[in-house]
Amino acid sequence: MEGVVGGVVRFLSLDPDIWLAPNITWEQLHDESGGRLKPQLWHYQYVFLFAITAMLLRALLDRILFLHLGRMLKVSETVPAPPPANSAAEKLHTSTKRPSRQQIEDVAKVTGWSERKVKKWLHRRRAANDRSKMPKFQEACWRFLGYTFLLAFGYWSLKDTKYFNNTFECWTNYPDETMPERVFWYYMLEMGFYTALTCTHFFDTRRKDFWEMLLHHIITLALISTSFSIKHVAIGSLIMFVHDLADPWLEITKALSYTRSQSSGGKGRSMAQILVDILFAVFALVFWVTRLYVFPRYLIYSTWTESDVSLGYW
Repeated sequence: MEGVVGGVVRFLSLDPDIWLAPNITWEQLHDESGGRLKPQLWHYQYVFLFAITAMLLRALLDRILFLHLGRMLKVSETVPAPPPANSAAEKLHTSTKRPSRQQIEDVAKVTGWSERKVKKWLHRRRAANDRSKMPKFQEACWRFLGYTFLLAFGYWSLKDTKYFNNTFECWTNYPDETMPERVFWYYMLEMGFYTALTCTHFFDTRRKDFWEMLLHHIITLALISTSFSIKHVAIGSLIMFVHDLADPWLEITKALSYTRSQSSGGKGRSMAQILVDILFAVFALVFWVTRLYVFPRYLIYSTWTESDVSLGYW
């Protein structure tokens, strides 16, 4: 027990033997002698500046662009009217989200309705609890714009680095390797965007995975800021870029799925529905290739093995 407590204390006290590679000290990481760009605590002021800018920009775009775009694509701004009041059906609605056939039959007997009418009433009652689709559309548009910008900026930042096509270079000359200025700003923008997402998460449409997504944002920020603080920005920036590749495809798919043109009026599949299916298939393919193949095959492998050769972790 004492060993566990001691380990936690060492971890929280930023013991270099736990956090850093052998023979590396915090002073080496934060010494700016020689003109090298190295992590500093004051650098995080840019994160908060970008986060505030992102939230203000989103508020502006919601009103002057995304709202009008949603109306042009016929995104619903209204909530369906609730069905006529019925105490028996209301009791069933509040007691379970997935009523059994027996429960529906019981309500049908009490109300004198058919089972079909009970099901239709429940469907309308659930729909009345939904919010307008417009806020969801605006949120998806904002995330699509943000992720696309980060992806483009990430590629521009990394394409000329020596480790973009050779992960072994992520570990050479650590920690004395100069941090490229473009990569530095890539980190600041990525952390700023996720900080903005975390802050606005409490005001966005409340979904079933509210707490899971909040935890996702917090863990993402913790991982990015940790890799920046211990100057593992080479492998860290590659991991950010690989994870950014799939996100725009998911958000554009979600945005289009909220449009009223998704409805084909019972005349087969509309072009919008087909486009959404195609985009989702592209997202699934990119996600599989980047996160289930490239990430473990190259980046986790490099962290686990190539760092050992260069830094002597084991």
